[in-house]
Amino acid sequence: MSFAGLPGRRSRLASGQLGLLTLALALAVAALARPVLPLSSEVFRHLIVFDITQSMNVGDAMHPDDVPTTRLALAKDAVLEATAALPCGSEIGLALFTGHRAFLVLAPVEVCANYADISSVVDAVDWRMAWAARSEIAKGVHSGLTIAKALGPTTSLVFVTDGHEAPPLHAELRPRFSGDRGAVRGLLAGVGGPVPVPIPKLDPQGRNLGHWGADEVIQVDELSLGRPTDIPESYAGDETGDVAARIASGTEHLSMLREGYLRSLANELRLHYRRVGDTVDLKQALQHPELANDADVSRDLRPLLAGTAALLLAGSYLLSGRWRRGRSAGTSRPEQGVPVPAGVPDRA
Repeated sequence: MSFAGLPGRRSRLASGQLGLLTLALALAVAALARPVLPLSSEVFRHLIVFDITQSMNVGDAMHPDDVPTTRLALAKDAVLEATAALPCGSEIGLALFTGHRAFLVLAPVEVCANYADISSVVDAVDWRMAWAARSEIAKGVHSGLTIAKALGPTTSLVFVTDGHEAPPLHAELRPRFSGDRGAVRGLLAGVGGPVPVPIPKLDPQGRNLGHWGADEVIQVDELSLGRPTDIPESYAGDETGDVAARIASGTEHLSMLREGYLRSLANELRLHYRRVGDTVDLKQALQHPELANDADVSRDLRPLLAGTAALLLAGSYLLSGRWRRGRSAGTSRPEQGVPVPAGVPDRA
C-alpha cells in the first residue's frame, strides 16, 4: 500500500473542516441578530364572535354513532384548529354574543406569536359569561359588523351561531341594519344538527336541571302578542286566535341549526354562509380567498440560519472523522516479522 499524498489530503480535510466550522459560527452569530425577511403574502384578520346563549349548550349527534358534542364545544375546537392553520402574519380577535349585542374581549393579535394567549381565551369561553337571557341573532350580527368595521377595513367578521332567535322574530318585521351592507366582509358559521333537540336547563355550576319546557319560553314573536293591556288586541297584522294557535303548537323550546334563516341573513348583509359540521369546515372557511388581505409579512430567518448551522456542524464532524482515519493510516507501520538474512530472497 502506498501512502503518498496523505499529508496533502489531510491538509485539505482539515482546511475543509475549518471552513465549515467558520461558516456555521457565522450563521449562528447572524441568527442571534434576529434577522427577518419581508415578503408579500396573503394573510387574514378575523373578528370571531362566539354565540354563548343557552341553545349553544345543546349536544348534537351529526351521525347515529356519534357522541353528542355541545355546539359551543364544537365551535371552540373549530376556532382553535382554524386559527392554528392560518399563515403567520394573520390576526385573530375574539368577541362574545348574548342578548342583542356582541362584546369584544380580545382585539386582533398575530396568530403565530400569540397562539397560546388566543387558546387560553378561547378555552375560557363559557355560557355562564352570558349577561342576558335572550338571543337576538340579527341584532348580534349587526353589532359584530359594527365592531369589525371599527377595528379597521381589513377586519372580517366570523359569527359562530346556531341561528336560534329567542324570542322568535316576526317574519315581516326583522331588525334593519343601519350600516353599509358589504362594507365588512365575513361569514356566518352555522353550528348544530338538523333535528330539533331540547335545550338543557343548567344551574350556575353547570349541573343539568332538565330541559326548558314549552310553557317556559316565548313561542311567538313579541310584536304578535300585542301591547300589554287589559283588552286583548291584535298587533302587526296577526289575529288573536292565530297567535293562540301558534303558541299552542310552538317548538321554540327545541333547538336546531336554523340554516335557512342564517343563509337569508347572510345574503341580506352580503356575507358568506358556511355550515360547520366539523373542525375542517371552519378551517377552510377562514382561508376563503375573498377574506384574504395582501400584506408584507416579516419572516423570521432564525430557524433557517440555525438549521443550516447545525448541518454545517454535522458536515464538519464527518470531515473530522475522515481526517482522523487518514492520519491513523499515514502513521501506521508494516507488521515486523523475523529478519531476513542477507542474500536470502524475500518470499513474501
